[in-house]
Amino acid sequence: VVFHDRDRDGQWKNYVGSYPGVTRVRTSENQTHYLLPVPLRAQKTTPVGSRLPVARLEASVWAEDVQNAIDGRLETRWSTGHPQAPGDELVVDLGSARMVSALELALGQFQADFPRHLLIEGSLDKQSWVRLWQGPTGGLAVAAAIEDSRRLPVRIAFQSFNARYLRLRQLGSDPVFYWTVAELLVLGASQP
Repeated sequence: VVFHDRDRDGQWKNYVGSYPGVTRVRTSENQTHYLLPVPLRAQKTTPVGSRLPVARLEASVWAEDVQNAIDGRLETRWSTGHPQAPGDELVVDLGSARMVSALELALGQFQADFPRHLLIEGSLDKQSWVRLWQGPTGGLAVAAAIEDSRRLPVRIAFQSFNARYLRLRQLGSDPVFYWTVAELLVLGASQP
């Protein structure tokens, strides 16, 4: 269901309506109802690799809360503290070089706070960065809600890359919702 008063510019309606195989069931003055195709409902995302330890996490905003994103509790969170804006970022330090292949950003109870457009980069020295993944995460958030409505594990897989640092940069914006990470997991191989 897309609520029109929360989608004044029509982005959500266009996004959901453009998904392959979606059916618009009905439209009223305040809402549009869609039926999602069975493949999306049945889809399960599988983690790629083992969980890697995070040595340090830095944030461009609300740095004092950043450890909440790796404390093992869905009830706590790191968030931007303001509606999403380009330039907000998290930097993950794995402590040493690792082969990374995926990230999981669990939203927990903060289901609307997924990053609108995310750039993930990797680096060995925190100076030279390589783009590992870039794109919107709305579809991944919907799939996460269907898979596990309590955890909401937004999983982003990319080609394995040898990195010590990962930088997550918000490129999108939202006039209302923050960017939140209840729990962040890095997945890959422990040896490069």
